[in-house]
Amino acid sequence: MNAAYEARDGYLYVKVTGKFNLLRARDLVSEWMEKTRIHSLHQTLCDVTLLTGVDNETMSILTRFTIGDLVARVLPKDFRMAILVTPQQFPDNLFSEDLMINKGANVKLTYDLDGALQWLNVNSSGKSGELTDKAT
Repeated sequence: MNAAYEARDGYLYVKVTGKFNLLRARDLVSEWMEKTRIHSLHQTLCDVTLLTGVDNETMSILTRFTIGDLVARVLPKDFRMAILVTPQQFPDNLFSEDLMINKGANVKLTYDLDGALQWLNVNSSGKSGELTDKAT
């Protein structure tokens, strides 16, 4: 799994690619939370549309639960995260989203970039900051 980070106007953009790995996912979530702290940001748009191995046929409910629980535990209460997914990855958006919300996270899973940006109350223009790639 790889992640590229870009500080944009009002949020951190995270693009995750490669094959899903639960241990690496834990590291990446911590890593991008540190990036938001460094840039004094309080919201993230995480694009996982190119991440493989997270489709409904290959990922167990327990793994989905573990991911949701991890995200909910790591996010501060005043933090917002929009997660851009595909219907093949998360056809049951409500399960994952409800799990994280019920655990106290302020998250939105969506198939639509514009909807994610609107939920974060930001626009798509105005890129700034650093772009970093991490590979394993």
